[in-house]
Amino acid sequence: MQPMPSLNVSLTKWDPVPSKDFKSFDWKGQSRFIILLVVVVGSLSGLIAFRHAKRGKELEPLLDAMAGAKVCNDVRTGTCALELQKYAEQFDLHEAENPLFGFLFAQVSRGDRAELSEILRGAHVQIRDEDGSIYSFLTCLPGATRRTSSHMSDRAQFGIPEGRVVSTLLVGHLKNRTWFQLEGSPWGRHQSLWNLLGHVLDFTEYWTLGRNVGPLGTSRLTDRHALMASSPMLVGEACPETCAISANIKPVTSPDPFASAVPDGRLGAKHVRALGLKKREGLLTTDRWGR
Repeated sequence: MQPMPSLNVSLTKWDPVPSKDFKSFDWKGQSRFIILLVVVVGSLSGLIAFRHAKRGKELEPLLDAMAGAKVCNDVRTGTCALELQKYAEQFDLHEAENPLFGFLFAQVSRGDRAELSEILRGAHVQIRDEDGSIYSFLTCLPGATRRTSSHMSDRAQFGIPEGRVVSTLLVGHLKNRTWFQLEGSPWGRHQSLWNLLGHVLDFTEYWTLGRNVGPLGTSRLTDRHALMASSPMLVGEACPETCAISANIKPVTSPDPFASAVPDGRLGAKHVRALGLKKREGLLTTDRWGR
């Protein structure tokens, strides 16, 4: 019987001392960075969640107010108007905004509560506008100022401040269609740091969830899947009764139907003067409409 061959195996003793590369890695510094990153992401997520929860509280009350308000024909603008004066303080509104809400309620959504809800929650709305009259009306609203955005437009884009609750309206034009959307936070050179931060947070929410962020909620109807509204209902059908405040006033016509060459909201100021409105504390002030 042959003896078993010997196995010359040398066992290397494990060295508990870490290598130089391992020792050079700054675990303590990396831990601090990770903790800081978690705190920042958590804080931003908390702010977005807080704004998201707070945003929709005024939606149903405003829809109820609009449904219960009187609709009339404002001959100064050539559109319908909603008489929302008794809700002015609750929703931070001014009578100069009545034509906008009348146009949205009676002519665009035609009283459809679900569609109006989408608009108030930030839906991107497109309306066929071959003669530019809708673009002219919206960009002539009080406080309209030029601004930029991430949306495509072949005419100047305008932002129109709408107060604490409805926030701001963004208007543009593309391929014979006027588009607009209500935004949760305004954007522009003269906005406060808080408003700019709010807009960044809203954009982060949009980029993350793929939903437009409006003043009173969010909407799945983005510029990629827009709300393609039908042609606005004619004033004679939507609001045949003339508004009492404008019964004896001649209609206002814009000197520039496209408002594409008038910067800094000067047409908005003309619109306010044409309506014969008086400044009221907290509304027609430099904080609200830049006057």
